[in-house]
Amino acid sequence: MSLPTGINVIVLGLLQGLTEFLPVSSSGHLVVAQHVLPLEQTALTFDLALHLGTLAAVFLYFRRDLLKLVREPLEPVNRRWILGIVLASIPTALVGLCLREHVQSFFGRPGMAAAGISLTGLFLLFSARRRIHRPLPHALSALMIGFAQSWAILPGISRSGWTIGLALMLAWPREEAFRFSFLLSIPAIMGASALEALHLQSLPHPGYLFLGMCVAFLTGLWALRWLRALVLREGFHRFGWYCVPAGIIFFLFLP
Repeated sequence: MSLPTGINVIVLGLLQGLTEFLPVSSSGHLVVAQHVLPLEQTALTFDLALHLGTLAAVFLYFRRDLLKLVREPLEPVNRRWILGIVLASIPTALVGLCLREHVQSFFGRPGMAAAGISLTGLFLLFSARRRIHRPLPHALSALMIGFAQSWAILPGISRSGWTIGLALMLAWPREEAFRFSFLLSIPAIMGASALEALHLQSLPHPGYLFLGMCVAFLTGLWALRWLRALVLREGFHRFGWYCVPAGIIFFLFLP
């Protein structure tokens, strides 16, 4: 498979940067885009570059939170966050290692991605109407959020949508739900990128790779700021009104 042209790189970088963080599923939209738009199939190297671009955006946006966790890991609040992130990462790691090879074929099936997008939309709308009245122990709720994240191995299932949505259903404060979701994304993205890097054989067209990383990075930063504002204003679930009909349309009209 050859790498995309410059225009394709920009389009896919924009898609990755927006949909990686917004609760609409980057994997689902990239699968759909490659069947709808005149885009070439992306090589593994380019997929990895896009993910590294969005990972860099997370590091920059949450740099203060990360510095606190690194500099003062034994502080009670920081220790609680670190424990939560470790516990929530376990289901994602187990699912990723055990099922990654089995779900690869799903990424060539736009109907599967479309169904996942609609399912994500239904969950977002459901999460706006259901809240528990008494918060669970933090470790238990973090583990539940980790199981929700593990679903994102499937195309069309939004990682941020399911983790933030479930955190809100579990009565987490909105700011905390937003921050935990994306701090939790760091080991998930790094682990997935490491698995992809193991299969790399060459590093062709470094200019295209750098362009894709930059577009995904800048778009991702903007998406993070927008998403935080929506979560705090209780508008997060409204992405469900996009995902449900979009997934249905994709399912009906894509081959």
